[in-house]
Amino acid sequence: MVLTGGGARAAYQVGVLKGIAEIVRRGSACPFPVITGTSAGAVSAVALATDPAHFRQAVYAIERVWRDFRVHQVFGGIPRGLYKQHLQAIGICATGYADADSMTFYSCSSAIDPWQRASRKGARVQLTLDHLMASLAIPFLFRPIFVQDQYYGDGAMRQTSPLSPAIHLGANRLLVIGVGDTASALSPANSKAEPTYGQMFGFMLDSLFMDQLHTDLEHIKLANERSGVRHIDTLVINPSQDVSEIARRHQKALPVSLRVLLRTLGANNSAGTQLLSYLLFERGYTRELIALGHKDARARAEEIRAFLALEYAPRYRAANAS
Repeated sequence: MVLTGGGARAAYQVGVLKGIAEIVRRGSACPFPVITGTSAGAVSAVALATDPAHFRQAVYAIERVWRDFRVHQVFGGIPRGLYKQHLQAIGICATGYADADSMTFYSCSSAIDPWQRASRKGARVQLTLDHLMASLAIPFLFRPIFVQDQYYGDGAMRQTSPLSPAIHLGANRLLVIGVGDTASALSPANSKAEPTYGQMFGFMLDSLFMDQLHTDLEHIKLANERSGVRHIDTLVINPSQDVSEIARRHQKALPVSLRVLLRTLGANNSAGTQLLSYLLFERGYTRELIALGHKDARARAEEIRAFLALEYAPRYRAANAS
């Protein structure tokens, strides 16, 4: 399971997870032995890793985590889940400001060695709140977090290969829940109008969270066509509706001061709602995204069921229990 970043848009991922939870057998363990998360996606990734023995229960708890975050609710269950082998590995991605590398902080139940590649690496650690907060620290919006030997910020900043952490941690089938708009939902901007600061900031966040994922998927597709290369299957789920348009409908839910700020930045028009869609942490908006994710997952239920090979789930659980 790969959970991308996306600010408030990550509420969509919660809805998809709820849809998947309805597909798997009640009482089943988490069908994803490897989970990675970046930025806001790291919150859901860690919440899933808290109780991997009870997938549906963990998914429902994610909504409570978003509403009322508590450290002991999140990190206390990870070592237990790894020890009982309900979970193979959990990785949280952040970006080092000193070395400019994409860092995956991970915990695992088996001997997975740290890795070092061009501009990306992995370090085995005991995950703490600082690791999660570092992954969430979007530049200019949140302060960087000092972890171990340097300051870290949002995990999407230098993440040139967002799917590689899960592969390093042993996954060969990747279910990716993104938060980007589908091509059919995107509307062309007025190319003759000078972009506002709000529009440019929204464009920057969109590039930060989305562009590398599409590139990495293309690389995997090309690699799968070569012989002698480890084959990686992927299934990507993205919103079926225009998320920016959903955000525009909930704009009035923002406090007056924030609405004034967005208006000053030029983010109150149709072009600027892209920025709004990442920053609108209001329950009316997030609940609609959760509902959309749930609907999309149900619409693709058979595809998800086939990808997860759920008919083998009881055998997998029995093997793990022995």
